[in-house]
Amino acid sequence: MVAVCGEVLARPVDSNLLCGTCVRVYKYLFEDYFEEFSRSLKQYVRDFLDVKFGDPQSDEIRHDSKSQALRQLYGERVLPDSLLECFNICVTKFSVTVATNTNRDEAGKARLRERSFALAFDVLRKLVLHVEEHPVVTRMFLFTPCVNGLLRMHILGLKPELCFRFAKIQPRKENTKRLRLVCAYFERGETAAELRQAALCLQLSSIATSISSQKDKSEGDVPMMMRLGKGEVQTKTSQRLSFLIPLLQTDEQFHVEDTLVALLTMEGHILIRYSIFHAWPMQPWTLTKRWNHAGYQDAILEFLDTGYGRLDSGYSGPLRMEALKQGGPVEAASYLTSDDVQAELERIVIETAMNSMQAERKHWEDRRSEKTKVISLARASRNSILSKYKRTRSEGIKDSIEAQKKWASDKHANIHSIAVERWPELQPRPRGKLHWEKAVSENETRLCANRGDKALLEERKAAHLQELEAERDRRHESAWQGMAAARAGNWLPRTNQDWLQWITKHPEDFDEQMRDASWCRRGRSYPVFA
Repeated sequence: MVAVCGEVLARPVDSNLLCGTCVRVYKYLFEDYFEEFSRSLKQYVRDFLDVKFGDPQSDEIRHDSKSQALRQLYGERVLPDSLLECFNICVTKFSVTVATNTNRDEAGKARLRERSFALAFDVLRKLVLHVEEHPVVTRMFLFTPCVNGLLRMHILGLKPELCFRFAKIQPRKENTKRLRLVCAYFERGETAAELRQAALCLQLSSIATSISSQKDKSEGDVPMMMRLGKGEVQTKTSQRLSFLIPLLQTDEQFHVEDTLVALLTMEGHILIRYSIFHAWPMQPWTLTKRWNHAGYQDAILEFLDTGYGRLDSGYSGPLRMEALKQGGPVEAASYLTSDDVQAELERIVIETAMNSMQAERKHWEDRRSEKTKVISLARASRNSILSKYKRTRSEGIKDSIEAQKKWASDKHANIHSIAVERWPELQPRPRGKLHWEKAVSENETRLCANRGDKALLEERKAAHLQELEAERDRRHESAWQGMAAARAGNWLPRTNQDWLQWITKHPEDFDEQMRDASWCRRGRSYPVFA
């Protein structure tokens, strides 16, 4: 955002002309008036496309060096093969040369001209009015294809006030304003440099996002955490930046100095953001023999020497403490190289692979609930009440489930169970089996992992008998009181069962609410801007 917009913006659609134009064009205008704009674009092609006829052996019909240079600079996503094949002299000139013999009659040339019109219209309709072939339902189109589409229109010299006109329908007032703003944006002197600079910067960010959003397809694939930890994103974006810098002199439509600063800023942000994958907790793959066969032993020794402040408290910190409990460095390293720990590390590395669909769906839901719209006062009040109720209902049900578990445990509490909670190291325990352990036999699960001290446990129970009995009675009383309160119900139903019980107990109130709800809402239905 900094490289494209110049700064971090809370709402770039409202504050940045480029972002606003992308939304106006691809979210509103092209979506609502695709057929109308298709007709006007077809007429624009017939009115302004310059069809020339040349010798098939002439070099004039080949792509000139400028088209190839622009293609090399902006990539095939901006200037695909179909576009270069259609406008075969120069992509910046709205003209096409048709190879034909000089002795062809006028009727034959007219047919070739009509064929050129049809081909140019098909190409432009696909590359101008369509921004993505496979859009995702949880969001509007991606920002990068939108910018590439606007840049493609600017390179071709298309004028929105002529290409996108309303001939048979009367557009809404807001859409007329949007089209007027789009035309004004293309007439700005800074638009050419702004579009080109944004498209070049987005080449770097597209590399980063395309790599990060990939998902492992088979078991032999390299895990995403390992790819990011090895700096694949930084390497490929740096290579692309090195490739682009010598080509900046190709296009004279932007300022080289400003574009270079923007590209370096974008690369700097990528390097800083992806540097987190070079540290913990993103480095468990370095400890695995499977994915770091040559250096996992050195990585284990370095991990044991790493300070606790550089590790995360969720996994790597407790793992290091558990390893150091085994004894000296040799025992700790042997623990980390054991089959069980290696299997656990491999599973963690594999399970971290994910795609961005869940995040996109969450953002879409947030935007859907927060977007600006005109609604009635009654509906706004209802939505606010339902939103608050939904939030408290989810939290209340979660707390109720946790409380039920605690009450079920407390009502059966005894002196021995409370004593074991206070002094767990004195209770003998078998080894057991974790859910991811497959090579552990049933006999091994019964082996004693903590011998404890039963005699000392009994001595402490006798010494603290009155205190343990009081705690037992307190838990029993608290559990029975909590279950009695839960059976009595809340003042506001939460679960479906609570609502069914309330309707059964209050049928008259329910019928009255259903009968008068619409009338009461209409009586308070004042339009507000929310």
